Amino acid sequence: MKFRKVVGWLGIIAASKAACAAEIELYGTVDTFVAVNYNGSYTSVQFGSGGLKGSLYGIRGKEDLGGGTNIFFRLENGFISSDGTNTTVAEPDGWAFQREAVLGIRNEKWGTFSFGRLYSLNAANVVMFDPYGLTLGSVIGTYFVPNGVFGMTGFNGQATVDNLTRRNNAFQYTSPSLLGWSFSAQVSLGEQKKWDGEVSNTLGNSYAVQAMYRKGNFAFASTWTLQNMASTEGFIRHNTNNNQVIAAASYDFSFTKLYLAYLYKHGENSEYSYNPTLQLWTLSSATPLWGGKLLAGFAYLHNNTVRKANSWNLTTRYEYPLSRSTILYGGLGFVNNSAKAMYQITAGGGGSASPLATMGKNYWTAFSGLAVSF
Repeated sequence: MKFRKVVGWLGIIAASKAACAAEIELYGTVDTFVAVNYNGSYTSVQFGSGGLKGSLYGIRGKEDLGGGTNIFFRLENGFISSDGTNTTVAEPDGWAFQREAVLGIRNEKWGTFSFGRLYSLNAANVVMFDPYGLTLGSVIGTYFVPNGVFGMTGFNGQATVDNLTRRNNAFQYTSPSLLGWSFSAQVSLGEQKKWDGEVSNTLGNSYAVQAMYRKGNFAFASTWTLQNMASTEGFIRHNTNNNQVIAAASYDFSFTKLYLAYLYKHGENSEYSYNPTLQLWTLSSATPLWGGKLLAGFAYLHNNTVRKANSWNLTTRYEYPLSRSTILYGGLGFVNNSAKAMYQITAGGGGSASPLATMGKNYWTAFSGLAVSF
């Protein structure tokens, strides 16, 4: 009897696999860190999440349709490992997969079409040429992630206004590689409301194009993005457009890999603008060392709109793999803020926010953490 039951279950499993040709994978990361921060006024100890990688869980899969064509999807959500809360708590209700919700079709000859909640080409360009991956200690992340508080306006701006990390209602095309070159285009529909409450066809929309080149140890990418911004925030009383250009390159010298990046955001020229014109220059490196990897970076931000709102920062981080899935890491970071700047070292958008800096004061941090992936 028991043998018949076992044979029966094996038959059901075999039939299930035969009926479902798609490859499905469950994956995730749990990342927790401890940091000591000095914000120019006081020292605090922080227990946070997402220092090396954002804590997340996800499902991804693909199905081969033949002829070099396959269908794929990714569903991914983030959480804060230090307290178990969802990273969507400050976002719209009902958001099950805040990080990504993507459905796409890929063909070897014709390229890839993707639809859903996608990473912006802006953010993808930065991550490719940031050895820190816009996580804790990233010299670019210091100026990319900020949420638009006066004195802390970044390239990502306000999360509810000009969030250029991920885009809702987006569709994207990426060409196959030809002689090392590939090209992408992305359009997202903001579906924001006008001041009279009517849903607009243009407010919040973004449009982006990207060119990328890879050959041997050299890589280069440039992205242009236009966003028609709007807001429901009370202190913002008008709409505005936002143009961003990114140009970045890397070269692997074997003993170390160097990264250069230039970011330009054209906003407004008002001294009190939440959307100023910014320029950022960065130099970073990733060097194999003692079985792990040493990262170092420097960035300088110039605010073309607000006087005395410039900043620069210098960081280092060491990552040591304890196993194929577990990484121990630690680092130091310093930010120099001008009189009207208040930037700080912080984890990426899917991580814990660090204590706010003090206007015009320097910021220090030291951190250590552990990341486990599955």
